[in-house]
Amino acid sequence: MGESYYTYGDSGVLVNKMNFREKAKAEKIEQIITTYRLQQMMTAKKVLGSFDEEHIRRIHRRLFSDVYAWAGEFRTVDLAKGRTSFLPAAFIDRGLRHLKESVQEKNQKTYAEREAFAEAFAPIYNDLNHIHPFREGNGRMQREFIRQLAWHHGYDMNYTPVQQKRLFEASVDDDENKAAGALVEGLIES
Repeated sequence: MGESYYTYGDSGVLVNKMNFREKAKAEKIEQIITTYRLQQMMTAKKVLGSFDEEHIRRIHRRLFSDVYAWAGEFRTVDLAKGRTSFLPAAFIDRGLRHLKESVQEKNQKTYAEREAFAEAFAPIYNDLNHIHPFREGNGRMQREFIRQLAWHHGYDMNYTPVQQKRLFEASVDDDENKAAGALVEGLIES
């Protein structure tokens, strides 16, 4: 499957279940629906898996299944945004296996301080961004994945718009210190 599987021709508009072909309209409805789904997940405070590949798929599917037929499916095309190139599609499975091993190792420990949790899991956040397993919606999926890791370790995560911007910048710069700083801002003991 090539890019034509994901977009309406050369329009750059992602093929969506509402068949909206106007970019602004398609993006707006995506935002409304995924915000609603995210609120549902935040309210439920339920960890959706065991922090493996299927867990990542499940989060993405929950967020985007009302919008995209391919929600929860790993991308089949290579991606780059601006100056950032992501892991080639052919290596997504390998990248996620490595990520799972790192998460499992870190989950064996306890993190009494917010800073310790943020420092431990900032590399996971950045690695997941580099893997970028889906055609769209990776940032929202990443933040929810980290939120669920925080719940698992007795914390809650409250992402502010400023914090989301800082996490985005940390991802673009592949800077674990920036990511840790942004993560610790949102961590609260639950």
